Amino acid sequence: MGSRFALPVLVLLLLGLAAACGGSGDSADSADPAPGTRTGDAGAVNADARDYYDAKCARCHGPAGRGDGPMGRNLNPGPRDYSDPEWQASVTDEYLGRVIVEGGRPHQLNPMMPAHADLADRPEIVTGLVQLIRSFSR
Repeated sequence: MGSRFALPVLVLLLLGLAAACGGSGDSADSADPAPGTRTGDAGAVNADARDYYDAKCARCHGPAGRGDGPMGRNLNPGPRDYSDPEWQASVTDEYLGRVIVEGGRPHQLNPMMPAHADLADRPEIVTGLVQLIRSFSR
């Protein structure tokens, strides 16, 4: 029984993981904060962004952004730990917004990070997600 079912099970697992993390789409530009800027006011995160994160991102990145969501535990490499202050200092808000909209593959990140092209025309949600990611810093 073993190997005969391994590939179909793997394909179903990967499809389920992609759907759980929010699906994928075509890459698109997003309207992000000015290049090189960083946000961080947790109180400024809008409710729509928090709802989007909870529905599409937390399954892999975890509710507190530590990369420990139930779907992310099985990924290698695992999802980004947003609470890492060194990583936080190494990325701009513009970059984070582009990765959110375009997904991991175009940025040489984990290709399992799906694109969220549905947000390309919703810069307020992208900005809110970036602010939320910034609020996870230790």
